[in-house]
Amino acid sequence: MSTHDTKPGENKDDDDLEETCFFEGDRVGRYLIIDKLGQGGMGVVYRAYDTKLEREVALKCLDARRMSSVAQGRLLREARAMAQLNHPNVVTVYDVEEVRDRFAPKGERVLVHVSNFRLVKRVPDVIRIFHEVRKKVPSKLLLVGDGPDRSGCELLVRELQIQDHVRFLGKQQELVPILSASDLMLMPSQSESFGLSALEAMACEVPVVSSSVGGLPELQVHGETGYIAEIGDIDRMARYAVELLTNEPKHALFRAACRRRAVEQFDVHIIVNEYESYYTECLSRKGE
Repeated sequence: MSTHDTKPGENKDDDDLEETCFFEGDRVGRYLIIDKLGQGGMGVVYRAYDTKLEREVALKCLDARRMSSVAQGRLLREARAMAQLNHPNVVTVYDVEEVRDRFAPKGERVLVHVSNFRLVKRVPDVIRIFHEVRKKVPSKLLLVGDGPDRSGCELLVRELQIQDHVRFLGKQQELVPILSASDLMLMPSQSESFGLSALEAMACEVPVVSSSVGGLPELQVHGETGYIAEIGDIDRMARYAVELLTNEPKHALFRAACRRRAVEQFDVHIIVNEYESYYTECLSRKGE
């Protein structure tokens, strides 16, 4: 156990992760800290007692000051015992299976779409793709966001009589738990500058079926992290979705590839360094 000179539950303002810790007897959500098991690059692991399940668990806590969105997605996949933490320097952690159960109580597959519901996002295509997928795969669709096309999309859902299987979640402050509980993202956009929502999904190990516009072909690897089809090709996108959702070994491979590509190619630290190098190069040329 750490020999800190702070009182239990207190932390200093130092950036050292060791300063953000719990002590024997501390209460963290429904968990009672027993002792510290170890510390890694992403956080601290404790042996704790789950007062709800009445058993010992491993509780992983992450310093929010060191957390990237990619790391957050990984944490949600890794953690086995999770709680909502109330501590100034510890991220809120969610039980992914609990989130899945809320949206898909019968074990259905979960498809997700995130956008501002504008015409270029082609949200009606998302709904039509899902309608075809549901004919072959028990599934639910989560629509995250809001915008001018939402009312028309709600009408389309009722016309297709799939209102019991589609959830309009509106704007969400916490996307990671929703993404981490999903099996597939649909992004049939007519226009995308890059596709940040797709990258966020990939960081949470969620394959993407998308159109071939903007930066999406650069972000995605067709047949490895998801599938790419032409704009408006609803049937092909639906077939790709069914293929992934009905082939668990392939789905697992795609999930791992998504995570790997997000971390190795688009992690914030990598991208920031590349931008800085490019700006430095441009400035040096200007001085010539």
